Amino acid sequence: MASLDGSPTMVSAVRMAMSLPIVFLAIPAGTLADRVDRRQLLLATQTLLMLTATTIAALTYLGLITPALLLGLTTVMGLG
Repeated sequence: MASLDGSPTMVSAVRMAMSLPIVFLAIPAGTLADRVDRRQLLLATQTLLMLTATTIAALTYLGLITPALLLGLTTVMGLG
């Protein structure tokens, strides 16, 4: 983010985008982990994280990444 938009607010927004889903979804995620097959849940979350990381890498390589896209994809990674 520092190379896309150098403002301190946007740089800290990336960390916030990663942390807020963890804070707000910790209890529902724990309940979900207790109710579903853990192997399937692990496979689903790891697949989500892999696809999100691949998307970020591809967009960055192609020069198409924007601050809004980076924040959105970082939020998705936080959900994973």
